[in-house]
Amino acid sequence: MEKHLISYFEMNHLERITDFLTIKADYHGIDLSENLTKVAKIYPHLNGVRLIAGVLNTRNTKMEKVSSINKVVNNLAKHGAKEVILSNSSLMDFIPEIIAIKKIKLLNKVGDNN
Repeated sequence: MEKHLISYFEMNHLERITDFLTIKADYHGIDLSENLTKVAKIYPHLNGVRLIAGVLNTRNTKMEKVSSINKVVNNLAKHGAKEVILSNSSLMDFIPEIIAIKKIKLLNKVGDNN
């Protein structure tokens, strides 16, 4: 049985990420959409981590840029994340269904060279 540990918190204090990543789990999920300005501080802690990267901000209707997601994904790989699964950052209960679908479809474009 796989264990996924998923957080939805903003990482104001780096000790939280350190503590979070020491908890035994197969995958650690981090809300990167709420932490984009802090994500560079997170990279050094990701070596060998199997990560669920919450790259879609599902708390609002603003659409993400594929180029921004690609940049984050490339940096995750460069800093040693063992495996990366792209995901929404939170539940989609409070955004319109049409926006949720658009956000999910946007993930299909991540990694394209177009």
